[in-house]
This record gives sequence, structure tokens and C-alpha cells, in this order.
Amino acid sequence: GKAWADALQFAAADGRQTNRGLIYNDIDRFDDAIRNLDAALQDRPDDITALVARAEAHLHGRGDPAKCIRDCTSAIKIDPDIAVIY
Repeated sequence: GKAWADALQFAAADGRQTNRGLIYNDIDRFDDAIRNLDAALQDRPDDITALVARAEAHLHGRGDPAKCIRDCTSAIKIDPDIAVIY
């Protein structure tokens, strides 16, 4: 709807690929989410939010548990105390 379009436009204008990826996950546009999260992780490879969001997109959108596990493992190496990963 309009609210999602407005949120995406704001995130795009602000250059926040992680936020765009989260929004795309919320509206089940997983390929778009992965593309934005890949870009976010190129700039900030230790972005746990982007890693976890991309893991979700790989699992729910593409049915790829291997890539999901890879991203979760990377996030755990950065911060083993973050509960959402487990």
C-alpha cells in the first residue's frame, strides 16, 4: 500500500539499504530484500541486522537453508549473544 511505498521511498532517499531490505522482507519481496541487503553488507559487513534479515529472505523467499545458515553463522561470529539468531 501507500505506507510501504512511502517507507521505501524514504529509505531509498536516505541510502539505507538495510532498512529497505527489512521493508522488502515485510512485504514478501525477498529478491529485492536480498539485493538491498547485499549492498548494505558490502558497505558494512558487520551489520548484524542485515545479516539476519538476509538469512530470513534466503530461507523464506528462496527456500535456501544453506545460505540462511551461512548468514546466521556470520552474525554469531560478530555477536554470539544476540538471541534472535538462535
